[in-house]
Amino acid sequence: MDRRAVTVVACLLLAGCGGFAAGDRATVTPAPVPETRTVAPGVTTDGVVSPTALASAHEAALADTTYTLTLVERVGDRERRFALRVGRDGRFRYRGERFGERYSQTVFSDGRAEYRREQRPLGVRYEYEGPTDGTDGFGRITGRLIEAYLPTGPAQVGEREGGVAVTVARPPADAAGLENYTVGLSVTPAGLVRSFTLAFRDETRDVSISYRFRYSAVGETSVERPAWVDEQWGNASAVTPTATPVD
Repeated sequence: MDRRAVTVVACLLLAGCGGFAAGDRATVTPAPVPETRTVAPGVTTDGVVSPTALASAHEAALADTTYTLTLVERVGDRERRFALRVGRDGRFRYRGERFGERYSQTVFSDGRAEYRREQRPLGVRYEYEGPTDGTDGFGRITGRLIEAYLPTGPAQVGEREGGVAVTVARPPADAAGLENYTVGLSVTPAGLVRSFTLAFRDETRDVSISYRFRYSAVGETSVERPAWVDEQWGNASAVTPTATPVD
C-alpha cells in the first residue's frame, strides 16, 4: 500500500467517522451542567448545606405522628440499645439496655402517668410519676446526632425510593482526632432521616465508636400497656411518685 494512503487511513481513524474536510469548522455543543437542587431541608444534590436545618426538619416531621425508633450505640466493646415506640395521646414505650452491665430500663406512659422499671444486678426497681413527652424525653437524641456528626460540604447524594441517600467520608471541620470517618443517611423530602449510620475512630481516646438508628412504622405505631404495669399497680393511674425496690 502507498505510504500516503496509510497516512490518510490513520488520520481518518484518529478523527473518527466524523472527520472534517479542509475548510470545515467543528461546532462543539457543551455538555449541560447539572442544576443544583434542594432535595431535603439542608441537603442539595451537591451535598450538605446545613445539618442544623436538617435536624430541625427531622424533629418537626416526628412532632405530630407515631413511630418506632431503634438505636444502637457502640463505644469500644460496650454497647447500648434503645427502642422507642411513640403512639397517640401521649402514649409511649421506651426500653434501654446496657450489654455487659446487666442493666435495663423500661418506661411506659399512658398520657396520664409514667411508669418505670429498672433491672439492676441487685434487683428490680419500680416507680411512677407525672407524664412526659416520649419524643422530648428520649427521641431528640437522633436530632442531636444529625446536627453534631453530619459534616457540611460535598457529599454523595443519590436518589432512592422515598427520598435520597447521603454519604460523607470525612469528619466535621471542627472535629479533631477522628479517623476512618463515614456517615450515611436516608432522608425523605420533608427531612425525616429514616436511617442513619456513623462510624469512626477517636484517636484521642484510642477507641472506635459507632451509632446507627432507624425509624419504622411512621404513622402506624400503636402502644399497648405492658403486663408488668398491671402486675405492679393494677389499673392505677395516679401520679403520686412512688418507688418499690424488689430484691
